[in-house]
Amino acid sequence: MKNTKDKVLELLKGACGGFLSGQEIADSLYVTRAAVWKAVRALQADGMKIEAVTNRGYRLIRNADSLSAEGICVELNRYAGCKDLAGLIDVHDRVESTNTLAKELAGTLELQEHHGDPLSAIIIADEQTAGRGRRGRTFQSPAGCGIYMSILLKPDRLDNLATGFTCMMAVAACRAISQILHLEAGIKWVNDLYLNDKKIAGILTEGTVSLEDNTVSDVIIGIGMNVYPPAEGFPDSVKSIAGSLLGPGEVAPDLRNRLCAAVIAEFYQIYTCNGVSGIIDEYRNRSVLIGQYVRITDFSGGPYKYALVEGIDDACHLLVKYENGKTEALSSGEVSVVRY
Repeated sequence: MKNTKDKVLELLKGACGGFLSGQEIADSLYVTRAAVWKAVRALQADGMKIEAVTNRGYRLIRNADSLSAEGICVELNRYAGCKDLAGLIDVHDRVESTNTLAKELAGTLELQEHHGDPLSAIIIADEQTAGRGRRGRTFQSPAGCGIYMSILLKPDRLDNLATGFTCMMAVAACRAISQILHLEAGIKWVNDLYLNDKKIAGILTEGTVSLEDNTVSDVIIGIGMNVYPPAEGFPDSVKSIAGSLLGPGEVAPDLRNRLCAAVIAEFYQIYTCNGVSGIIDEYRNRSVLIGQYVRITDFSGGPYKYALVEGIDDACHLLVKYENGKTEALSSGEVSVVRY
């Protein structure tokens, strides 16, 4: 249940930068003007930039690149066949994790009717306080800097496991970056996007599968993308490898809304058309690993292995050739480029 503060913020966002009088807000929410004033003060204390003008009311002052459901929907309407997706979009100022929120949403009765639909929900946040990467790693998700989004699917069957869904999202994100910013990102198998030798995005795919009949109740595909660098810089733990689409001091109006819409539209097109088979060649062409020597971590606790990456097969497996001449198709694990 939303409190008065959340409802006031929702109304101010819906005004798209225009003024709403205290009386208008009070009448809409069936509260007193004093309650509205108290809610506005609480929002301002939370860091919201709300302007109050005598005889005009209140308005939310947006940054040049603020995320909003309204802004994303406007952009999404520019893509053929995507208008109906607008109703699935849920934008939050701050969450622990969009994947976690999508998991909680997946079990609700309201979503059962979406079983088999292409997309069931799209959760987007301006900030994550507990963003997650693969194998429990932390994904830094500061406010105003990136896109943190999870798409919930309830497919009828499991065709490609997590790898296939991850590959589809990777290509969709690369296409969106190319379309909006005219930058060509590369893909580091299986779930990272790179630009200028720096990681600018990571993908985390999770799901619930019945082992009895190999059916899937839900699949969640989360993507975190660094659009701007944090004002204080990236943390020491990642600053040697982390990058962003734009540099310090650069701001593009409404960029994150446009990128969100493009990622959603491109993923929807891929998923509802030919799936992985329709993008596997593009995935290979965008690979930053093919032809590189890599160190392989298989998470079993054994020693590192070293191999030459020879390609990616149609099932999104990484094809490698070890130093002893043996070859293998990797379905999981982690690799990093090594320099001999």
